[in-house]
Amino acid sequence: MGLTINNNVDLEHVNCNLCGSNDYVIFLEQEDNRYPETPRYRFRLVKCKKCKLIYLNPRPSLRLIGRYYTDNYSVYKRINDSSKDVVRYINYLDLSYWRRKMLQREKLSIVRRFCHNQEVRLLEIGPGGGSFLKSIKGIGWEATGVEISSDMCNHIKNTYNIECLNKDINSLNDYEIKQFANDKFDIVVFWSSFEHLYDPKGALVLCRNFVKDNGKLVIFVPNADNLEERFLKKIDKNPVDVPRHLYHFNKSTINKLFDITGFKPVKMFNFTLIEHSRFKVNMNRLISDAFKSKSNVSKIIRFILYNLSTLIGDALSFILSVFKRSHSIIIVGEKKKVIF
Repeated sequence: MGLTINNNVDLEHVNCNLCGSNDYVIFLEQEDNRYPETPRYRFRLVKCKKCKLIYLNPRPSLRLIGRYYTDNYSVYKRINDSSKDVVRYINYLDLSYWRRKMLQREKLSIVRRFCHNQEVRLLEIGPGGGSFLKSIKGIGWEATGVEISSDMCNHIKNTYNIECLNKDINSLNDYEIKQFANDKFDIVVFWSSFEHLYDPKGALVLCRNFVKDNGKLVIFVPNADNLEERFLKKIDKNPVDVPRHLYHFNKSTINKLFDITGFKPVKMFNFTLIEHSRFKVNMNRLISDAFKSKSNVSKIIRFILYNLSTLIGDALSFILSVFKRSHSIIIVGEKKKVIF
């Protein structure tokens, strides 16, 4: 690993996390088009010639990466439930509101499907604001989180009274690793956090030690084989969330990673509501640009068109999922008894 400094951006060069090779081709070059206030650099995604993993190289150093997670970063926004009747009634008409409700049920249904014990211990890596851990606690399971953001970690502990360690999973010390290994969880989940890790392979090696025999692992990631990026490439300003997404997996590369870290893939879901489709994200941006007025008429038009883009986006994702080319995938693995 080498470190260079370019226009005040600390960069590190890395080999492929999956196979260790340093032989690659350039896959995509792009700046951080999501947040214009972050340090400017034209980042490069590369594709390993040996195992086909797509990853950011060079990438921001650990010291710098925090500057690319702004205060507006959506995962760190807390959703405040308002009790005002007007807000509640508007929510009832907003498809995104119902979608949020459904995605929490989707997550719960997946973990329940693979954990049948009465008492289940669940560990979430990167819980963000902690809404899923809150749901897990609500069904009577024991919930624990590991969250790199101190603000979100304190929010989870103080608001939901849930144990949460303020650490990056790749930076746990020997005592913390031993403690988690002794606790033994039934299941470990990564919802929208795995692609942000600096060492995903190292994280899964740790997770294998954290789960019980036949313990489960659930990972949600964007699908590197999705077709939405190709369809929308002329209007999508941010098809891949660089530099926050350091790795881009598809079915093949995630299965290889499971195998070499001691997990057996048991189920893959090709359609999910956990993230919005790129179609919806781009349509909402275009709708906002077209109807900027603060008048009530513009607000109503935006509201109707936002709902329409949600319907069309999810329908498109479902169709693409039939061909395993939707925007995201969920992979469920089971701990192998022996690593060969």
